[in-house]
Amino acid sequence: MQDASFYQGLCVGIIMGAEDNAHYDKKICVPNNMGIKDRLMVVKNYVDTQPKRMSEAYASLVFDALVQKWPCSPK
Repeated sequence: MQDASFYQGLCVGIIMGAEDNAHYDKKICVPNNMGIKDRLMVVKNYVDTQPKRMSEAYASLVFDALVQKWPCSPK
């Protein structure tokens, strides 16, 4: 069994990967002053409101949480 730090790192990695991928498509634009704890809280709060989606891939929930909170504005 993995320890908690492994899962914390995995969670952060998925969040950063989803954000990085969506940033290139101009879908997620997190302000520069937001840290990893801000991102984690946004994802946690979103996931807490989505109990029916717990069987979905975590990255899908992460993407939806971040794009809802920090969508890129059209130019």
